[in-house]
Amino acid sequence: MIFKMARYTVRRDKLEEVKHAIEEFVEEIKENEPATFYETYQEAAGPSFVHLMCFENEEAEAAHRNAPHTNTFVDQLSSSCENPPVFTDLSLLGSSEL
Repeated sequence: MIFKMARYTVRRDKLEEVKHAIEEFVEEIKENEPATFYETYQEAAGPSFVHLMCFENEEAEAAHRNAPHTNTFVDQLSSSCENPPVFTDLSLLGSSEL
């Protein structure tokens, strides 16, 4: 299993647009990547977001990264960010879900 986290901050004037794009993106993942675990959170303090994802293997991660819905989301996000997304590899220590 491959675990990743992405964090970024968007411009306040783009907040609602980005939230809508996230909703569409997550729906596409549900439809096209049923084995992918994907959750998105908005930080309570403002226009910052955290995405948590888990892929079965490197092939699943590559398929996600190259999927049309991922490219569409990245394009939508790129013009809205104050700071570009930062990706972090994670190691699972425990989970009630996985």
